[in-house]
Amino acid sequence: MNVSKIVLIALIAFDLFFLILAANHYSLVALGSASFLFIITVNLVLLLAWAIGKKLNRGLVLIFSFVGFGFLFVQSFLFILTPTTFDSVSSPSGSEKVYIEHRNFSLGETSYSYNFYQRKGKVFMKELVDQNQLLVTRDNLPEGANDIKMLGLDVPHWINEKEVRFNSRQGTITIHLD
Repeated sequence: MNVSKIVLIALIAFDLFFLILAANHYSLVALGSASFLFIITVNLVLLLAWAIGKKLNRGLVLIFSFVGFGFLFVQSFLFILTPTTFDSVSSPSGSEKVYIEHRNFSLGETSYSYNFYQRKGKVFMKELVDQNQLLVTRDNLPEGANDIKMLGLDVPHWINEKEVRFNSRQGTITIHLD
C-alpha cells in the first residue's frame, strides 16, 4: 500500500471517529471548544500531504491550500471574537465532574450561554443537551460580574453525586447527571 492511500485511510478514520463522537454528543476533554479548529487543521494538513503524494497539479493544490487555510483563518478569527471558556466543578467525593462551556455576547442586552458536559472516563465528556441554559439580562451587572457569577458557578451546591445546583442571578438551575 502506498503512502497516499495510507494518508487517505487515516483521514477517513480520523473524520469517522469525530463524526461518531459528535453524533452521540461526546467530545474530547483535552480539545474543549477548539475541537473543530483541530479537526479542520488535521484535515487540511492530511489532504495537502495526500495531494502532494499524488503529485497533483501544483496550481490546483496551491489554490485549494489557499482557500482551505483562508477558511481556517476566518474560523479562528470567529473563535477569538466570541471566546468560549470551559470551567469544571467536581462532586464532593470527586467521583463526578461537570464541565461548563460558557460564553457571553452583548449588544444592548447580554446573553450568557452555558453548555453542560459530564465527564465520561478520562478523555471524554458527554454534553447534557437537554440541560443547556441561555440567560439574558438587560440590567447593568454589578462590578466584577462575569459568566461565572451570572451562573453561580463560583459556589456550586451538590445535592448528591448526580445533581448539582447553581444559584444564578435568574433563579436556581439544577443539573442532573446520567
